[in-house]
Amino acid sequence: MTTDNSEGTFWFTNGPLPEQFLRCAYLTMDQKEWALPKPEALKYIEWCQDKGFQVLGFEVWGPTVPGPTISVPGPNGSDVIYTFSGNAEECRQRIEQNDFGYIKGALGVDAVFNIEVESKGTSTHN
Repeated sequence: MTTDNSEGTFWFTNGPLPEQFLRCAYLTMDQKEWALPKPEALKYIEWCQDKGFQVLGFEVWGPTVPGPTISVPGPNGSDVIYTFSGNAEECRQRIEQNDFGYIKGALGVDAVFNIEVESKGTSTHN
């Protein structure tokens, strides 16, 4: 994580995170990536659009310790891993329209969203 003090923005592997979202963000142990609860994820996508950052997609995580749980048992016995690739509007709609209750059912915690952002033509993921 690096900081741009002039903007109050912190830079992570998956993209920038403004200070206003930092307090509610779930951070990985190495503090290289973040994920946000549903209401904040939707506000973050709006922030990206306002600031000109391109949203590329997201993963759904269970905010667990020592690190995120990405796969949970599904109803038919196979693991469920939820990833989505799309632009800001598509991601907003997908997050808004789904409750992702399988995370709560499997782990007892609400889902968080690890949003991948591209900035100025350079992807934040390798």
